[in-house]
Amino acid sequence: MECNDHDDDKEHNPDNITGEKDVPSPGRPEPADNVSQIVSKKKRKTTPKAILPCEFDGCGKIFSSRQYLNHHMKYQHFHQRTFTCSHTPCGKSFNFKKHLKEHEKLHSNQRDFICEFCARAFRTNSHLLIHRRIHTGEKPIQCEVCGFTCRQKASLNWHMKKHDAESSYQFPCEVCGRRFEKSYNLTAHHRKSHPD
Repeated sequence: MECNDHDDDKEHNPDNITGEKDVPSPGRPEPADNVSQIVSKKKRKTTPKAILPCEFDGCGKIFSSRQYLNHHMKYQHFHQRTFTCSHTPCGKSFNFKKHLKEHEKLHSNQRDFICEFCARAFRTNSHLLIHRRIHTGEKPIQCEVCGFTCRQKASLNWHMKKHDAESSYQFPCEVCGRRFEKSYNLTAHHRKSHPD
């Protein structure tokens, strides 16, 4: 039966979209008559978010629910880790089950993540993502001091030693601030990067 076959039934058909009279379905609220009713209903439903500060010394983070605050305290300040690696000599523990599962793959030879460029297999997706950057040439991690770019955080950590005045990199470039371990590396850098 189509809606326009029986014009007389328009008023009584709850499925009728264009009918003159809305008949609410069981369990559904009556439609609002005007905009002010809609606005007042929205105001009643919207409760202000709680502001719960972390009271741990020096933290200052703010949370909108007691659950988030408790989670933060448990894992960030009390370092409670509930998921422990079952391999006897290891015993590492993690906050989240997914991190434990990823870690446990390191104890096995299971390599489910395959590079689409060279078919090399990896234990974790994060290792695959870093490897894939070799093929794509992507270097998303950048040194804030000199602009050096690299594929992974470990390379940046190693690189940052060059900027540490206490490190063995005692030959700084006076033009850009980059530091070198050997004076001949500084000379080569000057020829290549600052040929003036």
